Amino acid sequence: MNIVNTAKSFGCHDVVPLGGTPEPRHLNYLDLLNTSENECLKVDAVAEFQSRPLLYIISGDRIRNFDERERLDLQCLLANRGERAFLGILSPGELNVYPINLDRSILARIRGMKIKRESPDAPLFFQSVVDGVFDMEGQPKVSDFVFRTIINLMTKSSEILVGKHSLNPLDVLSFLGRALFFRFLWDRRIVQDDDLGSVCPGVESLGNCFLDVGNSVATCRWLDKTFNGDLLPLSADYLIAFNHANERTGGKLFFHLQAILEGWKHAGGDTFQMQIDWGDLDFAHIPIGVLSQVYENFSKIWDTQLREQTSAYYTPKNIARYLVDDAFEGVAGKKDARVLDPSCGAGIFLVLAFRKIVAARWEYDGKRPDTKSIQSILYNQLCGFDVSESALRLAALSLYITAIELNDSPRPPTGLKFPGPLQGVVLHNYRRPEEREEGRFVLGSLRPDLSNEFNGRFDMVIGNPPWSRLRGEDEKDKEKIKEQSAVLTKLTLKILTGRGLQDFVRAYKNPDNNPDLPFLWRAVQWARPGGIIAMVLPGRIFLKQSDAGKHAFHAILRGIEITGILNGSNLSDTEVWPDMSQPFMLFFARNRIPSDNHHFYFATPHFEPRLNDKGRLRIDYKSAQPVAVSEAVRDSRLLKTLSLGTALDVEVIRKLDELNWPTVQSYWQSQKLYSGSGYNLSPKREQHDASFMLDLPVFEKPPNGEFFVNLLALVKYKDIHKISTAHRPRCIELYTCPLIIVPESPGSSLLSPKSWISREPIAYRSSYYGFSAFGNQDADLLIALLHLITHSDLFRYYVMMTSSKIGAERRSFLKKDLENFPFPRIDDLPEYQRKCALTLSGQLENATGKPWDAINSFIFDLYGLDEYDRQVVKDTLEVSEPFNESRSRANAPPNVDERNTFYAELQRMLMPSFAITKETVSVDEVGIPKRDLHSSWHFFAVTSSKSLFKIENRKDKLISQITGKANKAGCSRVIVHEDGRLFVGIIGQYRYWTPSRARLCALDILRHHLDAFPIGRS
Repeated sequence: MNIVNTAKSFGCHDVVPLGGTPEPRHLNYLDLLNTSENECLKVDAVAEFQSRPLLYIISGDRIRNFDERERLDLQCLLANRGERAFLGILSPGELNVYPINLDRSILARIRGMKIKRESPDAPLFFQSVVDGVFDMEGQPKVSDFVFRTIINLMTKSSEILVGKHSLNPLDVLSFLGRALFFRFLWDRRIVQDDDLGSVCPGVESLGNCFLDVGNSVATCRWLDKTFNGDLLPLSADYLIAFNHANERTGGKLFFHLQAILEGWKHAGGDTFQMQIDWGDLDFAHIPIGVLSQVYENFSKIWDTQLREQTSAYYTPKNIARYLVDDAFEGVAGKKDARVLDPSCGAGIFLVLAFRKIVAARWEYDGKRPDTKSIQSILYNQLCGFDVSESALRLAALSLYITAIELNDSPRPPTGLKFPGPLQGVVLHNYRRPEEREEGRFVLGSLRPDLSNEFNGRFDMVIGNPPWSRLRGEDEKDKEKIKEQSAVLTKLTLKILTGRGLQDFVRAYKNPDNNPDLPFLWRAVQWARPGGIIAMVLPGRIFLKQSDAGKHAFHAILRGIEITGILNGSNLSDTEVWPDMSQPFMLFFARNRIPSDNHHFYFATPHFEPRLNDKGRLRIDYKSAQPVAVSEAVRDSRLLKTLSLGTALDVEVIRKLDELNWPTVQSYWQSQKLYSGSGYNLSPKREQHDASFMLDLPVFEKPPNGEFFVNLLALVKYKDIHKISTAHRPRCIELYTCPLIIVPESPGSSLLSPKSWISREPIAYRSSYYGFSAFGNQDADLLIALLHLITHSDLFRYYVMMTSSKIGAERRSFLKKDLENFPFPRIDDLPEYQRKCALTLSGQLENATGKPWDAINSFIFDLYGLDEYDRQVVKDTLEVSEPFNESRSRANAPPNVDERNTFYAELQRMLMPSFAITKETVSVDEVGIPKRDLHSSWHFFAVTSSKSLFKIENRKDKLISQITGKANKAGCSRVIVHEDGRLFVGIIGQYRYWTPSRARLCALDILRHHLDAFPIGRS
C-alpha cells in the first residue's frame, strides 16, 4: 500500500513518509525515526497542516502483528510530543482514528472511529481536523498539555522545597533542572546502564544518581565536565549546597529528584509512589522547545530578577515556531545564516533557529551533519543576549540538549563534549556588575556604550523583547526610569538619523517608556543590510492613535522594509497564547529603507474557538491584505480597520472621511463648548477644591436599562462622598446642561442605553464622558444629534473599526473615539432633518418602543451611505464585535437560508457581466448527501448558460482538489476551474457567508476567474 496516495483519499495532502533514509524534512520527527523495532509500533507517516503534525499514520499491514496494548503504548508515546493530533491506522479501504493522551486509563476506554474510503465524507476528514471540528473523546482537555504536566509537577516540588523547607529558589530550580536534564539523557539512551559507573561510581540504577549528597555531587560534576560548567548553577560549591539542602529538608530533597528520574507519582507532601505522572513522560519524544518553555516559566515563579527583567509574556512554542518558520524562509544562504536573539530568555527562538540551520546544512550537503558540524553551527552561527544569569543558563541547557538531539552519534556521552562554554561566546550577559542586585529594568544590550562588534553581523535578528512599560514605585525609581527613557529615545534618534529619517527626529519620543521599539530599532544595527528582522511585538504599536504612537509607527513604516504583519489581536485571552490579555503581532521585515511604492502583507487570523482551544490558529495566506506603506502612513487607522474587516470596510470609512465634516471634538471647540471625563476622587493623591459640585446630583446608570434620567432619584455629591475635594474635580461648565453623558464601556446589548441626556446640571464620575452644549443657540439639536449618533449602528461600527481600544485591547472606548467621529454642520441641515433629529431623540428617551430602525435610517441618510455601505456595516457588526454573541455568530455554520442568500447575492453581482453576451449565470450548491462527519466546508458551482458540464461526475475529485489547496494555504475559500465553470469551496463559518462576503467573492471572480467561462463563444 502506498501510504501517501492512500492518505489523499481522506484529505491528507501534505504527508511526510518516515521510512527509508532520514532526510532534512524528517528533522522534526527524529525521535520517531529512532524508535526501536522491539519497543513499540512505528509511525509510518505524518499528515501535516502548515508544518504541524495533525495525524500520525500507521500502515494497517503493520498493526495486524501487534495487540491493543502496543497501540495504547504508541498513543501515550505520541502524546509526549505535545501536539493536539490523532493516531490513524490506514488501510486501502478505511482509516481508523484514535486519540492520543498521556493518561493510558482514558485511552483504554475509547474506541476508534472508522472512516470508510467510499464515504462521501472521506475527502473532508483531514480538513475537519485542520478546522478543529473533528474531535474525539479521550483527547486532552487543554492545549500544550505536556508543558502543563511538567510545569505542574515541578511546581509541586518547588512549592514544597521553597515554601516548606525554605531552600534558595534558584538552587531548587537547578536541583530539579539538573535531574530533569539527566532524565533526558537517560530517556534518549545517551546515558545507559554501562555508563553509570563513570557518571557516579558505585550506582547500579538511574535513580541512585541523585540518591544522596555524595551521588548528587558526583553526578553534577560529571554533567559539568561533559557540558563545560554551563549548566544550571548552584549558590555554593556542590558539596556545601547539597549538604545544606539535605539538612534543611531532612533528606527529602532527594525524594523529589528520584521522582523525576524514576517516574514516581507525587502523592502529597514529600511522598511519592511508583506510579504514573513522571513515569508517563518520555523525554525521548518531548520537544526541546517544551523544555525551554518549562524552564523559563518555572524560573519566573521563583526568580524575581528574571520575572522583572524579561518580557512578562513567555513565548509559547507554537508562536515561536510560527515566527521562526516564516522568518527563516526569507533568509538567503540558510545553511550559513547567523542568528541573534537580543532578549533570548530560555532560548526558545535560538533552539528553533538552530534546528532550521541544521536542516538547511543537511539539505545542502546531502548528508546529515555530524557532531563537528552541529557544534560549529552552535558556536559560530547563534548568538543570544540577556540580562538574567539564570535565563542564560537555561538557554545554554536548551542549546546543549538540542545539539545532542540533532546528533546522529550520541554515544558514548564522552564523545559529546563541547568545545567550550557557551557563555561569552554564544550567550552574553549584559547586566553590569553593579546592577546585579537591581530588581528593576536595566538597559542591557540597549546600553549606549555597548561595543559595535555585533553590528551588521546577523542574517536574522529574532525574538520577543520586553513589552512592559517602565514604571517606578518611588521618586528614586521614577527618576531612574526618566533617565532610561531618555537614553532609549536618544538611541532611537541616532538610528533614525543614520537611516536618513531626519523628518521624524524632531518630534520623536519613545512612546510610554516601553523598551520594545528601541529593541526593534537596535535590531537594524545588529542585522546585516537586507537581513531579516522578526519579532513578537505588542499590537499597540500599530493600534495606538496618540500623536507619539502614530509618529513612532510611521517612523517604522518609513525606516524599515516591513514584509508582513500577522496581527494576533483576535487571539488574546485564548489558548493560542495562554494568559495573554494584550493584542500581539508577529512582525517581519528586511533591514533596508523601503521604496516609495513598497507594500507589505497584513494578515489577521480570526477567533476560531475550535482551533484556538487547541492552541492553534489558521493563517490564511491568500486573504492577507497587501498594504501600501504610503496608505498606512496617510491613514493611521487602516490596519485596525483591516484587522476586523475587509477592503469593503476601508471604503466605508473613507467615504465618511471624504465628507470633510468637522469632528465632534473640532465642532465642540469651534463653538467653545465643554467636554471631558467626569471627576476622579483618588483620595490618596493630591486634592483640589470640588465645592462647586457639592449640591449637584451624581449620575448613576438608571435601573432596568432606562433611557430617561430621573434626577429626583439621584444622591448629591456631598451626601455620597462627604468631602468637598477631588483629585480631578474638572470644572462646573462640564456639568452644565443641556449635556449628554456617555459610558466608556457601552456593553454588548444593542437594546441598552449608550448615552443619557440631562437637562439639569449633574455631576458624573470618570467612567463617563460628558458633552455640554450650554450657551449654544442650537443646544437641543446638538445634544439630540449626539444622542442619536451614540445609539446608531454607524457610530458603533466606526468606533470598532478605528479605535485603538475597543475590539483590540479592551471592551471600552476612549473619549477620543467619540470626538473623532464626523459631526454634521448644523447650519447646513435642512429643517426636516432638524425636526426628525429632535423627534427621534425624544422618542428614544421616553417612548416605550424605541425607534431603532428609524434612528439607523436617519443616520445612514444623514451621512450619505448607500444600501451596499449599510450592508457592510450590518455584516461587520454582526461578526466582528469583541463580544461573545458576535464571536459565536461569526463561527456558527451558515444555515440553508443564509447560504441561499449568499448564492442569490453572488448571482446578482455576476449577472451583468454575462448579460452583455445575452447569457445567464447560475450559482448552485453541490450537496454531500451523507454526513457521518461534521464537515466544515460547503461547495457550490458557478455556471454559465453555455456550459454543458455535469458537476456530479467529478464532485469527489473537485472536493479533493479544494481541500488539498486549503490544507497547503490555510485558506477559507478555494476556487477551481473545471470545464467552463467554477467549483468553489468556502469554510462553513458564517463570517464568510454574509451578503458582503458574497460581494467580495463576486469581485474576485470578475477580476481573476472570468476567463473560466465560455462567455460569447459559440
